[in-house]
Amino acid sequence: MSFNRTINYFKTIRAYVNCDICKEVIGIDIDKEEIRNGLKLGGLYIYKHRHLNMNPDINNPQDFSNIEHTTAVFINQDYEVKQVESYHGDSALAKEDLNEGTRIPVCEKEIQPMSVQLGMVTQEEYKILQLCDGDHTIETISEITGIPLKNLEEKIDSLRDKKIVQIIIRRT
Repeated sequence: MSFNRTINYFKTIRAYVNCDICKEVIGIDIDKEEIRNGLKLGGLYIYKHRHLNMNPDINNPQDFSNIEHTTAVFINQDYEVKQVESYHGDSALAKEDLNEGTRIPVCEKEIQPMSVQLGMVTQEEYKILQLCDGDHTIETISEITGIPLKNLEEKIDSLRDKKIVQIIIRRT
C-alpha cells in the first residue's frame, strides 16, 4: 500500500512518499517557489529525488535498493502528491512490464514553457507534453493528469497533427 502525504510550511513542503524500491517512506523537502514556477504555465510539477537505501536487506539477494535509484514525485497546485514512481536507471518504464500494443507518446520537439505564453500550445497540452518523455504510457499520463483517457487520446491526436508528438507502439 502506498503512503503519500505532504505537510505545508511557509516556504517549503515536506513530502512523505513511499519508495517502492527501498520499501520505505522517505521525506523530501521541496521549495514552494520551485513548485509554483513549475505549475505556472499549467504544467505538472515533477520532482525527481535520487537516493539509495543505506540499510538494504542483506539476506535478500533480490534487494537492489542500495543502488542509486529515482523516486519521481508528481505534485499538483494544492501541494499534494498526485503520484509517485520509483525506478532504477533513466526510465520509469521497464521493458518487461510493457505488453504488446502499449502506446507510449514521445515529444518530437522540445517545447519551452514560453510556448504557452505565445499561444503555440495550451496549458493543458503543455502539462501533457511534460509527460510525453518516453517514460509514460497513455494510460499512465491519463492517471497522473486526471484527464479521462478518451479526452487525452483526442488531445494527443491533436499534438500528433501539429507534429509535436509521436506514438511508439510496443511490438513483441
